Formats: sequence, structure tokens, C-alpha cells
Amino acid sequence: KSFFKGIGVYGAESHVGGFSGYVCELLVAYYGSFRGALEGISRWSPGAYIDVENIGDREVLLEKYRESPIVIVDPVDPLRNAAASITMESLARAVAAARLYLENPDKGFFHVFEALHKGSLLKTLRGLDGISIALVECEGSFYEMPPENVHGRLKRASRTMQSILKNHGLPVILAEYYWNEADVFSIAAILENHSLSTIEALKGPEAWTSKERFHSFMRKRASERALVAVSSSGRLLGVRRRAIASVNELLETKVLPQLPLPAGIRSCRARTCLGTADCSSPGIGEILWKAFRLTPVWNLYR
Repeated sequence: KSFFKGIGVYGAESHVGGFSGYVCELLVAYYGSFRGALEGISRWSPGAYIDVENIGDREVLLEKYRESPIVIVDPVDPLRNAAASITMESLARAVAAARLYLENPDKGFFHVFEALHKGSLLKTLRGLDGISIALVECEGSFYEMPPENVHGRLKRASRTMQSILKNHGLPVILAEYYWNEADVFSIAAILENHSLSTIEALKGPEAWTSKERFHSFMRKRASERALVAVSSSGRLLGVRRRAIASVNELLETKVLPQLPLPAGIRSCRARTCLGTADCSSPGIGEILWKAFRLTPVWNLYR
């Protein structure tokens, strides 16, 4: 459990999407020991199936839980997947961490020792002056919703931010959030760059789509005085001047209004910053730690 806490995948809550305490116990029972469990996890891939007591119907369970990256049969209820909460991200993080630990065991993997590596990671990140971050920061009284619901909203909001920024041509590395469990939260997207190009390309339908869709796309691009091309795959492409000139404007006009934020907000602001020295936001260190927490133990290879 400490290992999973240390790598950020402990907990079946929706905003974590990780391993419950019960699943941890089932894994040790199945593999026989902590190290045995890590050796087993290091071999996992999507579609993994574990049946501690050999009482489940593999075909039925894999079909029933085909959206789950792993199925662990619940010994109490053979028709239930005890690992239904685990996301693809948590599965991948567990596999990566297990392989890293088996290669170079280190106590920094465990949550009680995470401060050993947390400080060094943030020091490294402070030296990355070129790191670009898009931020939404809010204050309020978030007591009208249960904490689990607030976390769920913020998790969805971070995904929404990532999707909108990508749709507007910004390469997003990943997005995360921080909440102080009281009156302040921050949502951040880590970007490859913090500027928008002056033009944007719009994917249209394939040339042989219905005449209605074809002419609709062409009329819309003509009204914008856009350029139109045909891609190598046969899809129409429209190229037009971008209406929004800056990432800050994009955050204010497109991102912030669409975020599924929790109730109780008093004020929000959206901005971009370049380098961690410029990002004096509540919880930015926690956001970066959540995003890059495997980096210190990866550096054990050096």
C-alpha cells in the first residue's frame, strides 16, 4: 500500500482511479509476497486477468468488464471485478514503477520516504526556465459538495482543459490539478510552448462524403476567406487566420467558461507562466509532483 501511495496510484476513488487496499491484499495473496507482486505487475499489460481462488469465468468477466484494463476476480463475488476502478494510466504507472523498483530498489518509492525525492524533483523543475504552464486558479467555499465530488469535478476539468487547448493547436504534455481541501484550487496544463500560431488548420470531411457535408464545409470556409486543400488521405483541410491571438485569451474566452468547476466559486483567473519562478500559484509544486513523480526514481539509472 505504501508503494502504491508513493507512486500515486493508491485509492479506488474516481479522481485517483487506482488500487484499493483490498486489491493490494489480493495481489499479495495471489503472488505470495511484496516482491512477487511487483514481479507479476512488471509483466502486466492491458487485458491482464487475475483469479486468486480460480473461481471466476474468464470469458464472461473479460466481456463484462471489457472497458477495464485489468480484471481481478473478487473471491467474495466471482462476478465482480475488484479492480474496476483502475484506469489505464494507473495500470501503466504501476507497471513502470514495478520495473524501476526491481531494477533499482529504493525506499524513495514508498510514500513515507517520498520527501527524499520530492525536493530534488522540484529543484530540477525550478531550473527548467522554459517550461510553459497554463493555469486556472480559483477561490471559494467548496462545502456544498462532498470532497469526492469536488475532486471528481477538478479531475474532469483538467481533462477538459487539455482537450480544448489541444483542439486549438497547443501541444499539451499533460494536465493536473491541486486542491487544498478547503478554499483554493489550481488546474494546470503543461505545454510544449506557450504561444499560438497565427493560422489554424481545420479538418474537414473526406471528399466523397455526402454532398450536404461537403458543400457545408466549403461554404463555411469560403465565408471565412480560408484556404482549402486536400490531404493525402483524401480529407478536406481548411486553413484560416486564428481568431484568438494568445493563450491567455484562449484560457479566458474558451477554456474557463467550459470547465466543469465545483459549486461555491467566488473568483477565478486564468493565465500562463513561463518557468516555475513565474508560477507562484498555490499548489504548483504539488501539481508538478503529481505529474512527474516517477522521474527521481527513474534517475536511479544514472
